[in-house]
Parts: sequence; C-alpha cells; structure tokens
Amino acid sequence: MADPFPRIILIPGIGMIATGRDKAGADITRDIYHRTIAVIKSASTVSTYVSMTPAEAYSVEYWPLEIYKMTLAPPEKSLARRVAFVTGGASGIAVKIAAVLRPKGPMFVVADIHQPERGGRGRRGDREDRWKREGLGLRHGRDE
Repeated sequence: MADPFPRIILIPGIGMIATGRDKAGADITRDIYHRTIAVIKSASTVSTYVSMTPAEAYSVEYWPLEIYKMTLAPPEKSLARRVAFVTGGASGIAVKIAAVLRPKGPMFVVADIHQPERGGRGRRGDREDRWKREGLGLRHGRDE
C-alpha cells in the first residue's frame, strides 16, 4: 500500500516540516521541496503555476521502477520511525542507553535539567566527551 502520510507540512508564519523514514530521507524531502519552491517562483514569473493532480503525483511516485527500487531497500530497523526520549542526558547511564538503542534505528531526544543550585551534573565539556566516546552526536538546544 502507498504511504498515506505527508512528506512536507507547511505551517503559515512558522515554516516547513520535512518528514521521512529517517533523517536522511527527511533531508532529501526538504531539499527537493526547496527546489520545488524555486520552480514555483520561476514558473509564476511567466504564467500561473499549476500543480499535478493527485493521480499524476501518484503515478510519478509509484511507477513500476520506483516500486521495484523500494523492494531492494534494506529492511527497517526495529525502532525505525520511532523517537527515543532519553532523560538524564548528562549522566553516563543515558549515554549507554542511547548507545544501545542507536543500532535499532530510532531518532533521539535527549534531555537533562541543568541545576546549578545542586552543583549541576558536570561541565558541558564532560557531557560532550561522554557522548563522543560512544560515537553519538550531541546538539545543544538551550542551556540556562
């Protein structure tokens, strides 16, 4: 069955959300849509842009060669298309939990509360070192 879920979600005044099987798939979707935006802008300078009908879009997305290519893709990992929310991100156990889950394919949200009044949980550099030793990337949101 064809995947019924949208790949691009446009939220007026906020922006675009790209989705996919994994981060790489979402990145490809985002890049294609950025190109689509450029095509729409260019076409609009000459005439009115007209999108494909849903039937046309389906025939492009699911033509026989594309369906065959999908059968060649490796099977999804057991936690693919899932998000693992790991708390206590500054601790060693959170690093180990993420390292164990990573090969199973989930995306991660790792959270921690910085509590300077309790002495915190170590310096940021210490946390980054622990994550890097496990081969895990670390991107910071907001530190207070």
